[in-house]
Amino acid sequence: MNQPVRLRVGGGQWVSGRIRNASISGAFITSRLSVMPLSPITVRFPSSRSKQSEELAPQELDGLVVRSTRTGLAIEWREFAPARVRTLIFIPVFESLWSAPEGSGRPVSPGAGFPAGNRES
Repeated sequence: MNQPVRLRVGGGQWVSGRIRNASISGAFITSRLSVMPLSPITVRFPSSRSKQSEELAPQELDGLVVRSTRTGLAIEWREFAPARVRTLIFIPVFESLWSAPEGSGRPVSPGAGFPAGNRES
């Protein structure tokens, strides 16, 4: 995983980071930001189109720093399993399910391998 994000502690400046590992409960983010454990943090994801609006709006998630290292921060999301993180985690999984068989040069389509009359919906 290599998702670019912006980070802010308190009312401080936004700092660049990259999510390297994420789960429904937290993430490890590489960054030059150095903060004490138990510090509240805001993670801003890149802009994306929302279902209600065609505007591009960044999405922010709050968390708590649980570990700080020379290379980054381990954070715990304030909300368990936020929608933005579930999307970030599960999209690569689903893309791999539909990837092409090795050496075929073509994508696998849903229902491939099922006789025409027995395809699952």
